Amino acid sequence: MDELTLMWQSAPMRRDDVSGRAESWFEGVPDARSSDPETKGDPLPTSAPPSGYRNLRLVPSAVSSADSSESDDCVPLERLEAQICSLAAHLAASTRDWLRLIADFDRRKGWAQWGVKSCSHWLSWACSVAPGAAREYVRVALALVTLPLLDGAFAAGRLSYSKIRALTRVADRIDEQTLLEQGLVHTASQLERTSGVTARPRDRALTSSDVVAPAGSSMTTACW
Repeated sequence: MDELTLMWQSAPMRRDDVSGRAESWFEGVPDARSSDPETKGDPLPTSAPPSGYRNLRLVPSAVSSADSSESDDCVPLERLEAQICSLAAHLAASTRDWLRLIADFDRRKGWAQWGVKSCSHWLSWACSVAPGAAREYVRVALALVTLPLLDGAFAAGRLSYSKIRALTRVADRIDEQTLLEQGLVHTASQLERTSGVTARPRDRALTSSDVVAPAGSSMTTACW
């Protein structure tokens, strides 16, 4: 067993009432089916996205405006908290489905018909996504194709996109079962810090806060 896997397995497990309560928020979510800088590249299409995109309509939320008759201040905080967390789980499940479509679109090179450089360029143009975020969406979408355990937890709403994004950075060198176990008990912030240290340089997404480290500087270590 390599050192990276040992490091992930030895990370402290957070076991408390909060984590137990969070699991209950995922009840009712459908189970698995049975800020980056802009970079230069090929110019995006100058025309607007196809009319079909403009005609898309959102499906009414589970928390509809019908509840507007009830004063926000009258809604118990426990109920408000539960609704926020429940919708977050549904958002994660929907994001997984969206990423699966992106993976299929990229595999079939559907973006090529628009004369763009890559799927991330098309995604940035057609879905109004920042270039850096678009690259991450495509990277995660392609990675999930080969990660059934993480993909299943994502589809069930048990892992957020932020967690999946961090875990997929090191999925080529750490056992997937280990990543799943750690992903379920640690925060997205903890996973981001650890994956940022263990990921290869080419896997790390640059951000506007990135600074070139001076020569001789020591490497940053992750702390849980």
